[in-house]
Amino acid sequence: MKKTILALSLLVGMSSTASVFAALPQSIRIGTDATYAPFSSKDAKGDFVGFDIDLGNELCSRIKVKCTWVGSDFDSLIPSLKAKKIDAIISSLSITEKRQQEIAFSDKLYAADSRLIAAKGRRSSRRWRR
Repeated sequence: MKKTILALSLLVGMSSTASVFAALPQSIRIGTDATYAPFSSKDAKGDFVGFDIDLGNELCSRIKVKCTWVGSDFDSLIPSLKAKKIDAIISSLSITEKRQQEIAFSDKLYAADSRLIAAKGRRSSRRWRR
């Protein structure tokens, strides 16, 4: 009796796992703002290139789906995701409280702090020191 229950449990578990994999899409539409090199931009041929693009292509490769890159201006990324015009966003999108109320984020991939640079000795550079 225990062997029969175990066998049925395994069969049900394996069939539900198979249905999860069968439900994976063949293509994922990823939105990006291609104006932020070296993370996301277009090359001379018009192809998407950069760190974010390489990352997305690797993720798609690992789950065996085709990446379809969708270029968008930065302000349209979240509305496009919410309208289901794209399936994901891979772009230099800072995590803010307001954005977290609208969409789910993965863990942070990198931090890009801003810096102000001025020639040493210039009057303006002395005003900006900490």
